[in-house]
Amino acid sequence: MADLMQKTKKELIMMLQDNDNSTAKQPLQNELNRLRSDYKSVLAQVEQLRTANKAISAKNNASASEKDRAVLAHRQLQDELDKAISENHEIRSQAAQLRDTCEKLTLRYDALKNEHAALEQRLQESERKSDIAYELFKSFVENDNHRTLLIDTAYAVCYINRAAAAHLRLPDPEAMIGRRLFDFFAYKEAVKVKKKIDAAFFSGEKEKVKDVVFRNPGGTQIETDLKFTRVRYRDKPSIKMIIK
Repeated sequence: MADLMQKTKKELIMMLQDNDNSTAKQPLQNELNRLRSDYKSVLAQVEQLRTANKAISAKNNASASEKDRAVLAHRQLQDELDKAISENHEIRSQAAQLRDTCEKLTLRYDALKNEHAALEQRLQESERKSDIAYELFKSFVENDNHRTLLIDTAYAVCYINRAAAAHLRLPDPEAMIGRRLFDFFAYKEAVKVKKKIDAAFFSGEKEKVKDVVFRNPGGTQIETDLKFTRVRYRDKPSIKMIIK
């Protein structure tokens, strides 16, 4: 466009130089002015186009930045989605393992429940037999002339027959049940008695102690000889003490 305008200007100048007629110069001058005006208009349009192009470029850059941000956000969301899918698979795997474990524990619980029921039944049967044995024991010992006491592993009196209660002058034999045997002896004699009881427990042999003084709850003192033998009372280890 600029070359065309420059060429036209040169032609007009040459025409003006070749034509000295003042009347002919005026149209040419007018044409030159018009061309100059058109040139300025074209330059203004070019500047407007440049400005518009800059605005479009700025918009394109903004759009590109927005696109980059959108791509980055999409990648982040995709990563989060992949992570969530992986965690979901892991949770499902753990849930399946828990179900398997629960089923195994349920089977184990049922088996233990059945074993417990069987043991409970055996225990009840054992207790029934123990009660029968205890009643038989009482029937033989209660009215026996032998003065008999039974002592458990904690050295507490758990049984005393009538002959022993009478010999020890106990108005209420039940008052002795559950009390430690050593409560009825002086300290030194209690040590001797304990030593013999322990020996009978561990060896299973008969043990004897002589000339010890039993003090009943009323304060009466009775000199006695004692014999200890390991037995089972109600299916538990015990010591049978015979008073001489």
